[in-house]
Amino acid sequence: MIAGYIKNLKENLLQIRYGILKITSIPLLRISHSFMIETHKVTDEGYIWCTAAYPLPSNLIYEKSFAVKVKYIQKTTGLFVKVTGRAKVVNPSFNTRYFEKNESAGMTENVLLLKIKIEEANYYKKRTISAYTTFLQVVNNFTFRVLPGTRA
Repeated sequence: MIAGYIKNLKENLLQIRYGILKITSIPLLRISHSFMIETHKVTDEGYIWCTAAYPLPSNLIYEKSFAVKVKYIQKTTGLFVKVTGRAKVVNPSFNTRYFEKNESAGMTENVLLLKIKIEEANYYKKRTISAYTTFLQVVNNFTFRVLPGTRA
């Protein structure tokens, strides 16, 4: 069951690809602690490999790991995915080798490679209903209340 869940989560994350990473381990951080990430790979072991813009707080770059939440939203299909976990910045020398290989893809040295261990993931698809169905729901739920002292 877990393998099927990871497979489904992997498909959803790679389909959406871009998300917003929020650092939750530093609640009093004075600068913005939300960053856009691009997901490159989701492993069967429950790791998300992604890239983020370099201006992450410098104290986090050398930490062992830090708590994060990542939200993925695909408006066209109404798919929402929320992942909580622990992120770690991969060794900067590995970053250099990784980006030298992928420089043709438009990657620059101002990007960090992150590895996020998935601790919890929730996803759902927002149901869309037609305008007619919404109208029927409004009409059927609308009731007239009889005020005291008046006739019905």
